[in-house]
Amino acid sequence: MTVIVRGQASDCGNPLLHLAIRVDGSPVDVSEIAFEIYDKTGASPVHIFPAGGGREVVSIEPCPLGDRVDAGRYVARWMTPLAEPLGLHEIRWFVRQSPGASVLSFSEDFYVSALNVIASASYTTIAALRDEGITVEQASDAALARKIRLASALIDRWCGWWFYPKALTFHLDGSGGRILQLGAPIIAITSVSVHDEPLDFEYLRIYNRHLTECLNDPDDRQNPKLEWELAENEHSAGWFRKGTQNVRVVGRFGFTDYDGTPDGKTPDMIALACALLVVRGLAKLSDTDVRDEARNRSRVVGLRTRDQEISWAGPGAGAGVGTRGTGAWSGDPEIDNIIASYRRPPVLGAV
Repeated sequence: MTVIVRGQASDCGNPLLHLAIRVDGSPVDVSEIAFEIYDKTGASPVHIFPAGGGREVVSIEPCPLGDRVDAGRYVARWMTPLAEPLGLHEIRWFVRQSPGASVLSFSEDFYVSALNVIASASYTTIAALRDEGITVEQASDAALARKIRLASALIDRWCGWWFYPKALTFHLDGSGGRILQLGAPIIAITSVSVHDEPLDFEYLRIYNRHLTECLNDPDDRQNPKLEWELAENEHSAGWFRKGTQNVRVVGRFGFTDYDGTPDGKTPDMIALACALLVVRGLAKLSDTDVRDEARNRSRVVGLRTRDQEISWAGPGAGAGVGTRGTGAWSGDPEIDNIIASYRRPPVLGAV
């Protein structure tokens, strides 16, 4: 979830609040776009921008004079007031793809923070952890932010990929065939070129149906690729010529879940795993007794309090769902069962 700090601006140089418009996974420009911002820290959303109501019109001209960051992506210009209430906010977008077309609407939540302590790769927020009962006495905002970043980095490391949109450029070896395997789940492809020659998207199939069609069976995130379709005469419409890093793919990538927005959202279970890791690591490094108790709690399979006898599960005993013991990554089966379900599939190959 996007976090914007009091006094921070969303603009062309720092497009924190932006909307990407795509059709079949490819970016498209639109004829009209506008937005509204709401404060959701109270019982019901309150319209706060533009002042006095209505919608703020977004310029479809390129940055810096306009608001089009790149193909199909537009920024909402907003300077966060220094006195803006901290917590949950919402931006509502209104888009007309072509003159005379119906207006489409999209909404996305974001947080307003007092401190710039949330990284874009963080999978939970300080506000969410406060809602779960973590007090300032247990951890300050700065301490929580450090623990969130560490937990998020551990999840990325254990799973083998990331769970937020990231703009990347891949230089891949041409296969000589119709299929090009990618190393990350596809959110959207901006351009593809072979030997610096741009390719036409007309017959190029982009495998990101988890976002374009809300299709998770088969799940394209587990097998991200580009594929040339067959033309009507059943001859290949194109192929990826063989070469060494001769294919250049530009786009946005990440393992996100469908939520109606073009980029999707961090999976709820990943957010839960991140929160659980933070809670388990609240104690300071010097509080060894508290840390040991939190780390070993899941291993207890027998306890006789009068004689103070404890039976521990052995390593690996918690590998199955609903079992107790030591998980494979964090040591906590509740967390590790989530990690196991989101791990990157093994890559098999030969030379």
